[in-house]
Amino acid sequence: MTRSEQASKVLVENAKANRENIKFVIDIDGIGNAPGYPASRSVLLTHNTSIIQEIVGICVAHTNLTFQTAHGGGGSDFSVFATQDFMGMEFHETTSSGFVHSAQDVIGTINLEYCTEVAKAACAVLLKIDATF
Repeated sequence: MTRSEQASKVLVENAKANRENIKFVIDIDGIGNAPGYPASRSVLLTHNTSIIQEIVGICVAHTNLTFQTAHGGGGSDFSVFATQDFMGMEFHETTSSGFVHSAQDVIGTINLEYCTEVAKAACAVLLKIDATF
């Protein structure tokens, strides 16, 4: 288990112990694809429910991101939330600039077009979740 997964495990355990009412988890931790780098980007969603399908429909209509309703497994702090049955989404890249979580992880090394798509998708989710719960 990575350090970030261990930290997320503590967050999940505390949330459950305190009976926090977490509606949805949005993981935007790893969006480090730099301009000019080839990217295969997708948004992984934890549940295949009617709410998730509505979110996917809204996001597909308004972003150029690819959506999947299955989590890709370990190696991510988000996987801890997914395995504990928290509904949520993770922005995932199969290629990266290599700058994520480094001193070079700054505005000048990120793909602002991609970040805009992520922000649009996250806003759509927040609006849907707020209206639903």
